[in-house]
Amino acid sequence: MDQTVLNRFFQAAGLHRLHGKINGQVQSKGRLNMSLPEDVVSGLKQATGQFALETTIDGQVNPPVFNSQIRLTGIGCPIPQAGTAVSDLNGTIRASQKRLEIQQLNANMGSGTFSLDGTVDFEEFQPVKGNIQFSSQDIEIEVPDMAEVTFNSDLKFTGDKEKSDLYGQIQLIGGVFYKDFTVNLTEAVGKRKRKKEDPGAKRGTGNPLIDRTTLNIDIDYKDPFVVDNNLVFIL
Repeated sequence: MDQTVLNRFFQAAGLHRLHGKINGQVQSKGRLNMSLPEDVVSGLKQATGQFALETTIDGQVNPPVFNSQIRLTGIGCPIPQAGTAVSDLNGTIRASQKRLEIQQLNANMGSGTFSLDGTVDFEEFQPVKGNIQFSSQDIEIEVPDMAEVTFNSDLKFTGDKEKSDLYGQIQLIGGVFYKDFTVNLTEAVGKRKRKKEDPGAKRGTGNPLIDRTTLNIDIDYKDPFVVDNNLVFIL
């Protein structure tokens, strides 16, 4: 069977350690820009573990008929934007034009852990139904120049395009907010009043599964959240 080697595509994106091939021939017309943001390339270069992908594609390009399976084993990679790293990421992801299924996706993040399971159903590549569970323990993240937060969570999303719910609990174990505030009273008084919003105007993503989601999340704390910035001295 003919094979198409993917190494040159990975190299064009700056990922020289990745190798792969596709059974069959791939034909394309036009130009494909394979450049990726530097922080993405840097993170992928430091990634470890095994990533196994199996995909079958039949029919016409529009609409394609495909089935994919991704097996993640021992994946590790830094997340510099959050000041942490993921390690020992394991799980299986299956995808088709009608369903995305996540099975036992779990990993360590810093000194904590998280897990994700669930399914999302699609119609014409738009999500119309979902059932997802996410839980975490002792997750610590950092928002650069702003805050550090450690939390536990147990969240569930369920519903369809008629009605959906995101519910559960988030427990703040501890945290520090240290971003300073800059207040210019003269400038604030001189600005025109903010234009009132039309109460009848509705904002949304254009996807009913998301726009019709109701939130019912309890937020509790184990230790008080510490504010350590110039606002403390002003008050």
